[in-house]
Amino acid sequence: MPYEGQMVEELQEKVEELRALFGELKDASRVNEVAEEMMRAAHTIKGTASLAGFSKLSQAAHWVETLLELVKDGRLDLDDEVRSLLEGFLDSIEDFVKSISIDGTEGSGSIDYLIAKATSLIAGRKGKGAPLPDFFRKRPVYRYTVKVTFDSISDKLPAWVFSLARTLGSLGRILSSTPDIEGFLKKPEKGVNSFTLEVESWLDRENLRKRLAALEGVREVEVDEYGRERTEKKTYKVAVVFREDFPLKAARALLILKDLKNLGEVLSVSPSEEELREGILNAASEFEVSLLTDKKPEEIEATVKRHPGLKDVRVAEGKVETQKPARHRPRPPMASRREEEKLDRLMSLLEELFFVSDWTKEALKECKSPELGEVSKRLDELLSKMRGILFDMRTVSMRSIVEEFEPLVSRLAKELGKSVEMEVEGEDLRVDRKIAAALWEVLVHVLKNSVVHGIEKPEERRKAGKAPVGKITVRLLQKGDFVELVVTDDGRGIDPEEIKRRALERGILTRERAEGLSDEQTLELIFLPGMSTQEVARENSGRGLGLNVVREVIRSLHGRIYVRSEVGKGASFIIQVPFELSIIPAYIVEVGGEEYAVSAIGVTGTISLNRDEVRKVGAYITVLNGRPVPAVLLHDLVDFTAIPPEKLEGLVVETGGGSAVLLVDRIVERRDVVVRPLRAILPRVDRNIPYTGVTLLGGRRVVPVIDGVAVFDLVLGGERK
Repeated sequence: MPYEGQMVEELQEKVEELRALFGELKDASRVNEVAEEMMRAAHTIKGTASLAGFSKLSQAAHWVETLLELVKDGRLDLDDEVRSLLEGFLDSIEDFVKSISIDGTEGSGSIDYLIAKATSLIAGRKGKGAPLPDFFRKRPVYRYTVKVTFDSISDKLPAWVFSLARTLGSLGRILSSTPDIEGFLKKPEKGVNSFTLEVESWLDRENLRKRLAALEGVREVEVDEYGRERTEKKTYKVAVVFREDFPLKAARALLILKDLKNLGEVLSVSPSEEELREGILNAASEFEVSLLTDKKPEEIEATVKRHPGLKDVRVAEGKVETQKPARHRPRPPMASRREEEKLDRLMSLLEELFFVSDWTKEALKECKSPELGEVSKRLDELLSKMRGILFDMRTVSMRSIVEEFEPLVSRLAKELGKSVEMEVEGEDLRVDRKIAAALWEVLVHVLKNSVVHGIEKPEERRKAGKAPVGKITVRLLQKGDFVELVVTDDGRGIDPEEIKRRALERGILTRERAEGLSDEQTLELIFLPGMSTQEVARENSGRGLGLNVVREVIRSLHGRIYVRSEVGKGASFIIQVPFELSIIPAYIVEVGGEEYAVSAIGVTGTISLNRDEVRKVGAYITVLNGRPVPAVLLHDLVDFTAIPPEKLEGLVVETGGGSAVLLVDRIVERRDVVVRPLRAILPRVDRNIPYTGVTLLGGRRVVPVIDGVAVFDLVLGGERK
């Protein structure tokens, strides 16, 4: 949801602000000023977290605010102990926000030990006139009967019991103990290995039990509400409905579930707890819990109603059918915002060094210095090593990302009354995080299209002589400097005649042009904006919904996508992208004395030919391997005054509709270039040239970068009408 993204981004910014300000606390002359700024940032985090229902994050931010207030008012010295506490709360805040950004929950981390430490520290300094803040006095305090049973090792038992007493003292206070702990520690009794205590603590029952159970030597812990009479346990069905406008419903459902676990044994949850952790909640904004407990229905209802955002709560005797746990829903690869910024800064430095290296080579051509030649060679070696290290840091496994889509495909198919198996084949390739994140969005769309519109229902497949279970295969391949993903399904395929009919109806294609299109060229029409309508997707063509957006995403990565299909047998989407985003392989070409860089993706070779071997028949054509193919003079796009020489050179480009040739005056070289999206300094032209950015050659010359495949879509697309 946009609200959630905006909220997380704001939290991340405030965390970074707190971190930066914490470093400034070292300046003794600015302590009060910095503390005031930190308190404002912490207050914002607390308010945002409270609104969204993140109690641990809100509590941690409140503690930062409280400690800083005491420091600012002179009631606490900003010594190493206080600094350590502040840093501990900041670490916890950062962890909570990171967890929220990943799955919408605060995670399993706890700040109880920090709270206990802060409570002890402030209470121990009361002599300085530092009364306990209102926050402490307002905290709810629970009273429990606790029974702790230790292992029967007599020589270690006193140390274990002492640890128990210290722990309970830091989490609250001991009101009574049977046998008496103080007496036992003074004179240990043989045969005693369990203690029943009456305690007060601000921890809830389950957290208190976990803390005590983690102590060394503890075999068993029972925690009950003090003085409560035991009653017969019953199973209740608890139904909770959220308001439609309430944000992060699944995260709030998890918090409610946690409270219900403190009331008894949770037998089942619908949607499952794992689905809730992944942010999944049904369309009715409702979830149900089967709870085995000795509590009364009104107590259960009151516990749930303490939470905000509720529309309705129903508690009745009964059970909810147990659901099988859902597998993880795929998520785009991501690092923390701070990690991303650090990696981006390193990448920017690497790019600048690339330009410096080019500049050095340019200077070397002029001065012919052997010493400078050695410097240039050494610089290239270091650049290569640095690029390799940074590649390892910035990249993620593409195979692991693709495999996460398997449960999504299966679940979507089941909802549609279909049965689909998905397989992942090929190499485990690593790509830049940003490329992987974009490919994740593309795969969501392409795989969904395959399931919804490509794969038929079992009865339709049986009639067509197919297995009732459809199959989707995703192949990962390395093609030179590029990654290739091929998504293939064995569904109904895409009918070129249906595509032509729709294109004619929308005025995208003239009848004359339609008759001259091959099936491959016709399939490319599904990527045009006018064809990307729901109406097309509902027809037997089986594709078309938003594929123009998919192509734009791929092109923003300097990549390409095209489709192959056979009616009745299935379709394949072929996606090619570079491994890295800002450094890509390209051909440096020359037209009219000016240089241009053409992305090497889709380029399958180069040719040389005479100008008279190019003919204009509507569009330009030339002959390649004995067959006529479309051709484009780059001169017509970038320099209308340039006259093509008698001898031309060309890049053979594999487009979705087949091979084509991009003609230039001269191909200078093939090399890696750093692409910068600096459209403001590109040359002004009258046509929409498919520039993807610029690069610097020789460290100083600004050279436009061109998408070769998009050139043919631009020029030949204009011939379709």
